[in-house]
Amino acid sequence: MKNGLSLLGTKIKNFEAIKTREELQDLVQSGQGELNKSKARAMARAFNPDLVPEFNRHKVFNAGGGVKIYQLDDDRKTFKAARRAIDYNWGFDSNPWCLLARWDENTPKEEQITNQEVLSMSEEEREELYSDKRMNHGRAWDYWKNNYSAYPKRIAFKNGKLLAFCANDDLIVAWWNRMDH
Repeated sequence: MKNGLSLLGTKIKNFEAIKTREELQDLVQSGQGELNKSKARAMARAFNPDLVPEFNRHKVFNAGGGVKIYQLDDDRKTFKAARRAIDYNWGFDSNPWCLLARWDENTPKEEQITNQEVLSMSEEEREELYSDKRMNHGRAWDYWKNNYSAYPKRIAFKNGKLLAFCANDDLIVAWWNRMDH
């Protein structure tokens, strides 16, 4: 089934339209019964970093304990794929790292979009959020391309969930978690 999933004998349509974990949490918390909980759990497993082409251009390092590390290129497609990983795992309005931030302190509030607004958008409207025009908010692309490049950038997932990002201007390996520590 290309655009759906059979779960407990029920076809779930628009499976691919769910983009963030927040949407999945909303399904679970909606109180619409066990089917929604099962659907949310199934969809939570849908984001698979092994299937993201931009994460698999280089050798993938399996660090054990369910942790996989992917070396990233410094191109625009990889930048957008890394941003998508944040959106799916931690929500659209999450900005844990400056080089992948959707906006910064200078972005007007009316241009900032919340998770709730994203949930009400069509799939086409969500895709537009990854256009070059929308991805230029703040200085993220400049940081990605011109800074933090003393060695290749890397992204880590634990059991398929985003864990940390590795980038630094110094020749010291620096991993940054969701809290930017």
